[in-house]
Amino acid sequence: MMEILKPAFDDLRETVRSIVPLTSFMMEVFAAAGTRVPDAVANDLDRIRGTCLRIDRLVADLDRLMAIETSTRTTDMFDPLPILREAVAKVGVPPGGAVSMPDVLPRVVGDPWGFEVALQKALENALDHHDLGDPHIEITALMTED
Repeated sequence: MMEILKPAFDDLRETVRSIVPLTSFMMEVFAAAGTRVPDAVANDLDRIRGTCLRIDRLVADLDRLMAIETSTRTTDMFDPLPILREAVAKVGVPPGGAVSMPDVLPRVVGDPWGFEVALQKALENALDHHDLGDPHIEITALMTED
């Protein structure tokens, strides 16, 4: 299956990566012409750029997931804090936004890679689908008996 999907993943990533510079180029065209970019156009270009970057990350994650055979994935106890920090760094926090987290989190049992992917998608959704000014995400954890 990877023989079929790998070229498709590569083609899709190449396509969305080629769109990202076009959004900057369009802004430069307006600037070179001495024309102010209408707010609606600037917002659409930002949205297109952000969507392309998310698709690129998603396809990279899918590519990586397909390369890992289920039988080789492990369930271990791990410290989620470094993974959390990396996920926040990958997603990026918009200007004015913030992600706060404790200095220590309880260790968890699970698949660290799966945890990272799920956390990254949750952060992206929280940042993309809010209607409050600057987003602020607070991450907490509660240790249970289970």
